[in-house]
Amino acid sequence: MSASQVVQNAFLATWRVAVSEAAQEVSAIRHKAAEAAQVDSLTEAKAELESALQAAENQKAVLTAKCDQLLEQMFKLEQSRDEAVKEAAQLKGQVELPKSQNTEILDRLSDRDKPKK
Repeated sequence: MSASQVVQNAFLATWRVAVSEAAQEVSAIRHKAAEAAQVDSLTEAKAELESALQAAENQKAVLTAKCDQLLEQMFKLEQSRDEAVKEAAQLKGQVELPKSQNTEILDRLSDRDKPKK
Protein backbone atom coordinates (compact mmCIF):
# COMPACT_ATOMS: atom_id res chain seq x y z
CA MET A 1 0.00 0.00 0.00
CA SER A 2 1.40 3.31 -0.97
CA ALA A 3 1.56 6.42 1.11
CA SER A 4 -1.14 8.11 -0.97
CA GLN A 5 -3.49 5.15 -0.45
CA VAL A 6 -2.85 5.27 3.30
CA VAL A 7 -3.68 8.98 3.26
CA GLN A 8 -6.78 8.34 1.15
CA ASN A 9 -7.95 5.56 3.47
CA ALA A 10 -7.33 7.74 6.51
CA PHE A 11 -9.20 10.60 4.84
CA LEU A 12 -12.13 8.32 3.93
CA ALA A 13 -12.28 6.94 7.47
CA THR A 14 -12.24 10.46 8.89
CA TRP A 15 -14.83 11.54 6.33
CA ARG A 16 -17.13 8.63 7.32
CA VAL A 17 -16.86 9.59 11.00
CA ALA A 18 -17.58 13.23 10.15
CA VAL A 19 -20.59 12.28 8.00
CA SER A 20 -21.89 10.01 10.77
CA GLU A 21 -21.50 12.76 13.37
CA ALA A 22 -23.15 15.27 11.03
CA ALA A 23 -26.07 12.88 10.51
CA GLN A 24 -26.43 12.53 14.27
CA GLU A 25 -26.38 16.32 14.67
CA VAL A 26 -28.99 16.73 11.91
CA SER A 27 -31.15 14.11 13.63
CA ALA A 28 -30.76 15.90 16.97
CA ILE A 29 -31.65 19.25 15.36
CA ARG A 30 -34.73 17.73 13.69
CA HIS A 31 -35.76 16.24 17.04
CA LYS A 32 -35.31 19.63 18.76
CA ALA A 33 -37.25 21.33 15.96
CA ALA A 34 -40.09 18.83 16.41
CA GLU A 35 -40.02 19.47 20.16
CA ALA A 36 -40.07 23.23 19.54
CA ALA A 37 -43.06 22.84 17.22
CA GLN A 38 -44.79 20.74 19.86
CA VAL A 39 -43.98 23.38 22.51
CA ASP A 40 -45.41 26.07 20.22
CA SER A 41 -48.54 23.99 19.66
CA LEU A 42 -48.95 23.34 23.38
CA THR A 43 -48.35 27.02 24.18
CA GLU A 44 -51.07 27.97 21.69
CA ALA A 45 -53.45 25.37 23.14
CA LYS A 46 -52.69 26.66 26.65
CA ALA A 47 -53.50 30.22 25.57
CA GLU A 48 -56.80 29.04 24.05
CA LEU A 49 -57.69 27.15 27.24
CA GLU A 50 -56.83 30.15 29.41
CA SER A 51 -59.04 32.32 27.20
CA ALA A 52 -61.90 29.81 27.47
CA LEU A 53 -61.40 29.66 31.24
CA GLN A 54 -61.57 33.44 31.49
CA ALA A 55 -64.75 33.49 29.41
CA ALA A 56 -66.26 30.79 31.65
CA GLU A 57 -65.31 32.74 34.78
CA ASN A 58 -66.93 35.86 33.31
CA GLN A 59 -70.07 33.91 32.45
CA LYS A 60 -70.10 32.42 35.96
CA ALA A 61 -69.92 35.92 37.46
CA VAL A 62 -72.82 37.09 35.29
CA LEU A 63 -74.91 34.03 36.20
CA THR A 64 -74.09 34.41 39.90
CA ALA A 65 -75.23 38.03 39.81
CA LYS A 66 -78.40 37.06 37.96
CA CYS A 67 -79.05 34.27 40.48
CA ASP A 68 -78.61 36.72 43.37
CA GLN A 69 -81.05 39.10 41.68
CA LEU A 70 -83.62 36.34 41.19
CA LEU A 71 -83.26 35.20 44.81
CA GLU A 72 -83.85 38.76 45.98
CA GLN A 73 -86.92 39.06 43.75
CA MET A 74 -88.21 35.73 45.04
CA PHE A 75 -87.71 36.89 48.64
CA LYS A 76 -89.65 40.11 47.93
CA LEU A 77 -92.44 38.15 46.23
CA GLU A 78 -92.69 35.81 49.22
CA GLN A 79 -92.93 38.83 51.53
CA SER A 80 -95.63 40.35 49.31
CA ARG A 81 -97.52 37.04 49.28
CA ASP A 82 -97.31 36.77 53.06
CA GLU A 83 -98.60 40.34 53.42
CA ALA A 84 -101.42 39.61 50.96
CA VAL A 85 -102.42 36.49 52.91
CA LYS A 86 -102.50 38.50 56.16
CA GLU A 87 -104.51 41.27 54.54
CA ALA A 88 -106.95 38.75 53.05
CA ALA A 89 -107.44 37.17 56.48
CA GLN A 90 -108.08 40.59 58.01
CA LEU A 91 -110.53 41.51 55.25
CA LYS A 92 -112.32 38.19 55.67
CA GLY A 93 -112.66 38.92 59.36
CA GLN A 94 -113.97 42.40 58.59
CA VAL A 95 -116.51 40.95 56.17
CA GLU A 96 -117.63 38.22 58.56
CA LEU A 97 -118.66 40.71 61.27
CA PRO A 98 -121.11 42.71 59.08
CA LYS A 99 -122.34 39.47 57.54
CA SER A 100 -123.20 38.01 60.95
CA GLN A 101 -124.73 41.34 62.00
CA ASN A 102 -126.85 41.38 58.83
CA THR A 103 -128.00 37.84 59.50
CA GLU A 104 -128.92 38.78 63.05
CA ILE A 105 -130.85 41.86 61.88
CA LEU A 106 -132.65 39.84 59.22
CA ASP A 107 -133.57 37.24 61.82
CA ARG A 108 -134.94 39.94 64.13
CA LEU A 109 -136.90 41.52 61.31
CA SER A 110 -138.32 38.22 60.25
CA ASP A 111 -139.30 37.46 63.84
CA ARG A 112 -140.98 40.86 64.10
CA ASP A 113 -142.86 40.40 60.83
CA LYS A 114 -144.20 36.98 61.81
CA PRO A 115 -147.71 37.01 63.08
CA LYS A 116 -147.81 36.40 66.77
CA LYS A 117 -149.98 33.62 68.02
